[in-house]
Amino acid sequence: MILFIKQSALSWSDKFAIKDESGEDRWIAQGDVLSFAHFLRVYDLSGKERATIKEKWTSFFPKHVVQAGFESFEIVKEFSMFSQRYDISGIGWSVAGDFLAHDYTIEGEGQVIAHMTKECLSWGDSYRLDIISQRDELPALCVALAIDCTNHD
Repeated sequence: MILFIKQSALSWSDKFAIKDESGEDRWIAQGDVLSFAHFLRVYDLSGKERATIKEKWTSFFPKHVVQAGFESFEIVKEFSMFSQRYDISGIGWSVAGDFLAHDYTIEGEGQVIAHMTKECLSWGDSYRLDIISQRDELPALCVALAIDCTNHD
């Protein structure tokens, strides 16, 4: 499954349109307008809130807490000199990215969960998220959105 994540460039808050490979709308992510920390809500097409992504300022490294249905997990950026690494506690995933922070691989238990690539030459941030299993769609999307928030801090 492939998702295309496109950030709206002309918005007072973080706003993302998420489409599938056929160009159909799949999800909407919307941030709070007057918030010092990132706080995103992910909605399905019926308008039902399916997940929240909240930035925590309680640690030296960026941390986001995700609540997606009954799942709750934390995404913490790790210290690394020449790459970007994230630990995702609660679901046993990890993320490794390249030096320029435009290419990431999400892994769990030695298996690739998803691959995220930033699209160049677009108005606003745009990402392609290749997800191996559809059951990982919402958590992988939340990880991708948290990484984008971290890169903008």
